Amino acid sequence: MNLIRLWRRYFLITEFWTAVVITLAFSLWIEWSGSDHVIEKVLKDNRGAVYGTIASILGALLGFVITTLALILTLSSHERLTLLTESPHYQTLWDVFTSTIRWLAIATAVVLLALMVDRESRPVPWIQYAAFGSLTLAMFRLGRTLWILEQVVRLITKPSKARSADEP
Repeated sequence: MNLIRLWRRYFLITEFWTAVVITLAFSLWIEWSGSDHVIEKVLKDNRGAVYGTIASILGALLGFVITTLALILTLSSHERLTLLTESPHYQTLWDVFTSTIRWLAIATAVVLLALMVDRESRPVPWIQYAAFGSLTLAMFRLGRTLWILEQVVRLITKPSKARSADEP
């Protein structure tokens, strides 16, 4: 089984471990290369602004995904979504949305914790890495959710066969 097929079949697990590997690689690079000045340069005198902005964006995205989930749930009885609701992938749709909500909430909480404990006078590297990791996974999940939303919109807005048969 090639890598792309494996990714498509087990994308939630694969994306989780990819985010873990990216976070570990980033953390080890910072720690072993002595490149902590890179993070300090970004966060110096901006910790509150950076963490606050990221937390606000994550909170807004969390609200967006919850609203999208509610809309899809409302539209699930729509005739155009019959194909989706009868598909074996219907459960996957809900798995992706709930995972995205979970990871956006976790990332928001971690970034808020970073906002409270990571200070100029006493930086806390582990919370910086946790924020980076949870943000990375939340972005993977958000990307997958947006892809699903695009597919659902495409399914709903596709011209019906009945209408196209009547047209000249």
